[in-house]
Amino acid sequence: MNQEQVLNIGLAGVSCATAGLCVHPFETAMVFQQLSKTGEVRAFPVVMKNIVLTEGFTGWYRGITASLARELIYSSLRLGLYEPFREQFESRVNKESDIQRIASRMAAGATAAGLAATIAHPTDLFKVRAQGYQGKPPPLYKLIKQVGGTPIKWGNYYEGIGTSVVRAMSRLIFGKMTDLNIPWNIF
Repeated sequence: MNQEQVLNIGLAGVSCATAGLCVHPFETAMVFQQLSKTGEVRAFPVVMKNIVLTEGFTGWYRGITASLARELIYSSLRLGLYEPFREQFESRVNKESDIQRIASRMAAGATAAGLAATIAHPTDLFKVRAQGYQGKPPPLYKLIKQVGGTPIKWGNYYEGIGTSVVRAMSRLIFGKMTDLNIPWNIF
């Protein structure tokens, strides 16, 4: 991995974390809506207003520490590892074959995303738990203890990992197909 690729890994995480700061309040509102009982789901503006009334504006940022950790880890790895994986996969295919070249890029995207999702999964779990917490969520270090249990069960940090990895890999595969303007009729 060269110096430019290492820089790309860091910049990817920082840029996605910055975007996460902007999007986080909307994700928090979405989690509140998803956890509402059927028939009790409130409109987005109402949810945002209720969070402010009950918790103040800081309520919009519940789970932000875990969210930023997730973005810094997941996005850095997902975006930063794509190029090295792409180079490795493309070095093993027939460069004259569009199908092999496209498949190698899709495989690189899926590999980078799957690895990133596996490593960052605990932070994703902490973020969702904090956003959906009844009442004010505990600080991240207490949430880590709650999820891990006493004594710590490391598997607890990886609850739902299969879905998380498949989601990440499929988003990258189909994202690459869209980025490359791949016609669906080639399959």
